[in-house]
Amino acid sequence: MMIQAKVAAALARLSGLSGTISRDLPRKIEWIKKELVLIQCCLEDAVSKLMNGDEDAKQWVKEVKEVCYQIEDMADNVEQVEEGRKRREGNFFKQCVDMPGEMIVIREILSHAESIMFTIREISDAGKRYASQPPDEVQYEYQESSFVDPHFVDETNIIGFENELKTLLSLLINPEKKDRVVISLVGIGGLGKTTVAKKVYNSAAVREYFEMSAWVIASHWCTTAGLLKNILKELLGLGQKSYNNTTEITLNNLEKMQEKEMIEKIQELLKVRKYLVVIDDLWNVETWNDIQQVLLNSENGSRILLTTQNLEMVKPEEEPLSHNIELPLLSDEDSWELLKSNVFGSSFSSSDDGNYKSIIDELEPIGRTLAATCRGLPLALVLLSGLLSKNNNYSAWSDIAAETLDTELTPCEQRCHKILTLNQNNLPNSYVKSCFLYISSFPEKSLISTSKLFKLWIAEGLIPYNTKCTFEQTAHEYLTILIERRLVQVAQRNGTTGRVKKIWIHSVVYNWCVGQAQKNGFFDIVENLSERECNLLDSYNLFVYNGKLDNAFVESLCNPRSIVASSLEVHELRQQSFSKLHSLRLFLLENSHFKNWKKLEEAFLKMRHLRYLGLRKANIWGDASFTRNLTQLQTFDARGPFVTNIVPEFWNIQTLRNVYLTGNIVPTVTSNATRRLHKLHLELHIPTNYDWKPFLQLLERQNELAFLTIRIKGNGTIPATIFSPFINQGNLQFLKLDGRLNPPELPASTGLPSTLLELTLIKSHLKKDPMKVLELLPNLILLRLEYGSYKGATGMFCSIGGFPKLQELKLDGSCKVQGWKAEAGAMPCLVNLHIMAYDFMEKLPEALSKLSSLKEFHVTVYEEDSSWLATRINQENGDDWCKIQHVPFVGVHLLPNLYFTEKPNRTFSTANAYIRHLSV
Repeated sequence: MMIQAKVAAALARLSGLSGTISRDLPRKIEWIKKELVLIQCCLEDAVSKLMNGDEDAKQWVKEVKEVCYQIEDMADNVEQVEEGRKRREGNFFKQCVDMPGEMIVIREILSHAESIMFTIREISDAGKRYASQPPDEVQYEYQESSFVDPHFVDETNIIGFENELKTLLSLLINPEKKDRVVISLVGIGGLGKTTVAKKVYNSAAVREYFEMSAWVIASHWCTTAGLLKNILKELLGLGQKSYNNTTEITLNNLEKMQEKEMIEKIQELLKVRKYLVVIDDLWNVETWNDIQQVLLNSENGSRILLTTQNLEMVKPEEEPLSHNIELPLLSDEDSWELLKSNVFGSSFSSSDDGNYKSIIDELEPIGRTLAATCRGLPLALVLLSGLLSKNNNYSAWSDIAAETLDTELTPCEQRCHKILTLNQNNLPNSYVKSCFLYISSFPEKSLISTSKLFKLWIAEGLIPYNTKCTFEQTAHEYLTILIERRLVQVAQRNGTTGRVKKIWIHSVVYNWCVGQAQKNGFFDIVENLSERECNLLDSYNLFVYNGKLDNAFVESLCNPRSIVASSLEVHELRQQSFSKLHSLRLFLLENSHFKNWKKLEEAFLKMRHLRYLGLRKANIWGDASFTRNLTQLQTFDARGPFVTNIVPEFWNIQTLRNVYLTGNIVPTVTSNATRRLHKLHLELHIPTNYDWKPFLQLLERQNELAFLTIRIKGNGTIPATIFSPFINQGNLQFLKLDGRLNPPELPASTGLPSTLLELTLIKSHLKKDPMKVLELLPNLILLRLEYGSYKGATGMFCSIGGFPKLQELKLDGSCKVQGWKAEAGAMPCLVNLHIMAYDFMEKLPEALSKLSSLKEFHVTVYEEDSSWLATRINQENGDDWCKIQHVPFVGVHLLPNLYFTEKPNRTFSTANAYIRHLSV
């Protein structure tokens, strides 16, 4: 697992070293590589014995891991020397000044190599007791892929709970029951409580019946205050991206609210509205007692839905208006149907193709036997389907059956654990296995950003180098494998491209992964520093949640390679504490509070091996001069801290991939700037006379930049030439510009990057119709023209064949949308249109009638404008009905006032030929 990936990564690092800094170094590197290959052959047997409790194997694997880290350190030092030589080329004076120091470093590297050789010799001798196997090879061939992932199971397809679904719906939607009702979905882990709850929560009938709704998770790591905060965030819609912030509460000041204030705000919201609050995975009775007192009974038909394993969570004598729905285990017939639908997909199962049916007929007998081994547990069936779907033949299914047919195992977690072990052993290589275990380092049931996960995988060395694709593309392929195996679940996709944005893993899978990871020393999770004995913290990878990062904690560490933390109180560190952090590769301190940032900068100056430094939402105000020493840095995330300066040397770090900066920054770059940026996000306070030329030269150097966001605060402007660096590049796909363009016009279509998939313009103040230029972009899928992006005197116009691939369009009402016109045949692929009519509109745009492919039209208006809109689109005599009658779905989103933004609460369906008008 992780150790195989670590050895493979060490070999890859050695293979990438030129060793030109010394004549002796190449010979030493080749000797170390040969010995590592021999050690690789013994790893499978050693790990197997480690998992069975063999202490000698555990110690041997630990020593292998330690020497791999030493090899990484040596490789980092070699690359730093080589990089220094490149920077000094042509500067004879600089070469002479730095030569004595360089010679000292080279002697240290050679000494380090000798020490590694001695250690490896001892490890190799000790490893002869383990059976030799061929070394684990990375069997990975990059497939050119779109952002839409291949066959995934339809999670809305629920089998076996039809009666429970009907009962649940009847309890939720009952106009005669005015009192608040509490409903509990009860069952063991893996029974499908969350899936059933989501099916009902997302149904059109439930969405229309309730005026406000919230879905929150109450796992063991979530406190009452945290749960209240999440409920308020959901009710306000702050967890979703909006196009106009009309709330008096933002995410930032929500973090600062006291519990009493949150209770008052929640009760103010729910007092006059019919609400549905779903609390998923509730396990603590005390937490429920606190929460249920906050959720008022206004006698208007509100409901609370819980999912829990505790049948006694809600007692009828304490909550008379409550109902428990116990989910049963599936029957053998339903088990086979669920397994079949997950393995083959609903379209495959219902296909008329005789070959497909013959395959299913051949596998059905053994498939039913396999389904029966899961004892009716849906999670076990889903996990098993992920294993079977990659082995669609009788022989492979027979082999799997031989390993899973064990009548003594219970139909709950042990059953799932057996299947998980088989599934992981069947993954393509040790890199994918390690990536899977790494996901469990996040808090249980948390929604995990795939963008962040990929950066962590890469920084940890879990993604191998591949000449055919980037690290990010390989990471995407690995995630696709894990999703197809049903080991992780998709929580959120990009609605247009289908790209997976967030994932999560089931609690049963999470607990198994944590056990496996900690058993082989992959990482250690610390949930509260004050409650953990410091001398137990000997893991190389620590994941810390809550507590204090002080001298006592740091000095107890055993040279960790990564510390991933959130919501910490970071104290001033002593000089002797710094040495414990020198080997860090990852240091994430998100949402943390620093007691003395200036003193801590000294510690960062020494962390020369850092690859990922995360300071998002940290209370930092100052410069970031310490970054000049971080020559291995890949990701620097400073969204939230107010950075006052970034030294030019920062942009010279050749390994930089992802940069997020916020503050009063004037980017200054040199001719030695990096060429490998993948994502660049800048929120800048710059003067009006800022010289953009060096920064544009930085962009021109990039060969792999795919994401670019520039947001200007204050009076600064963005030069219209910002597009020019990408004309001859084939990688920029996501571009967001928030700020006034100077001059306020787009270049000709030939001056825009043809590779763009998504484009967002905000406050650009364009004077000419942007559609004439943008409609010629050949690959554009999503376009957002938000507040103040177009300030011209006339409406916009789209010509026939314009926007050939555009699928989603979002327009702010301030962009002359009312006068928007289009020719028949414009936007031939458009399926989703959203107009934010925050400025009053007298009528809907004429262009709507020409968009023949449109499937959804959404419009957001203030509540006081709702009667006007209802009149305009009335089916009987509405003046605008003719413009939208061909659209299957029309959704109206209301902003009731300037303080609270609610979720959609009016829906018009032209397919049903009537308007459903819901009460506010």
